[in-house]
Amino acid sequence: MRFRRHEVLFAASILALAGCASGSGSPTGPDSGDLRLSTDRTSYTAALLGDPGTFEEHGFTLIATFTNDGSSPVYLDRCFPDTSIPIYSVRLIDSSDPSGSAYSPFWACVGHDQQILVPPGSTRTDTLLLLGPNARDGATKEPLGALSGEMRLSYRVQSCPGDGQCLIQDAGLSPAFSVIFQP
Repeated sequence: MRFRRHEVLFAASILALAGCASGSGSPTGPDSGDLRLSTDRTSYTAALLGDPGTFEEHGFTLIATFTNDGSSPVYLDRCFPDTSIPIYSVRLIDSSDPSGSAYSPFWACVGHDQQILVPPGSTRTDTLLLLGPNARDGATKEPLGALSGEMRLSYRVQSCPGDGQCLIQDAGLSPAFSVIFQP
């Protein structure tokens, strides 16, 4: 099958435009430097919640503030269309534990296009109860993940609504905070 030069150029142009339409954000979208996620403290103490027992759970309350100082709206991922808080993770800064932070939850979410809108120039505050450990070794029942150390909170930030279509790289990461585990 032979293609004429103008047919090939036309097809290449269509593919290039399609790639831009489904890409990871627009060139005029928000800059990650205009977006800030902060925590209310630089240090937290994880205390035992409930009665001591086989599957002890520790936790602490963290107040997160997300600010959009840009000129474009951004969207925070959420688990369900009506969930009031964004999907978050808690990252262990060092690699001392291969399982990462014990306070990073596992999410079982549905796909949707109802992300949390954060308009330009606005701030939102979320109160999060961070619990851990969220996983245990099946044989030993020992907790998986670090219960103490230097960590960061992370939100998934997008430049458009939709299910992960326009993620903004390096946005939605808080400064480091320390967690002290109190057995």
